[in-house]
Amino acid sequence: MKQTALVYKVGHPDKTAYTGSMDVKLTYVGAYEVNTPAGKFPSILIRAEFDIKIGPAKVTDVQYSFFSKGVGKVAEIENPRVAALLIYHSHDKTAKVLAKKPKRSGK
Repeated sequence: MKQTALVYKVGHPDKTAYTGSMDVKLTYVGAYEVNTPAGKFPSILIRAEFDIKIGPAKVTDVQYSFFSKGVGKVAEIENPRVAALLIYHSHDKTAKVLAKKPKRSGK
């Protein structure tokens, strides 16, 4: 998928500060059982690759997200890289797991 992105000026939401694009590639990786503090969940694994360029900023990110039917996202691993005009650089590795199963309304 390819999206056009606009960033507006702070205090002037009618004026565009930067334009750019976001490319996203989603890939089904497989089915797994994920064990989290909230319990075990049959899940599918989706890989998402992001390439974002807006004004002076460039972000590349790879996320692996486990989704369980009736629950949503139960775990995620991501590895974003951010750079903006040689002023700001960030490269983190983050893992997240579901700690408590959410309650669904009407169930």
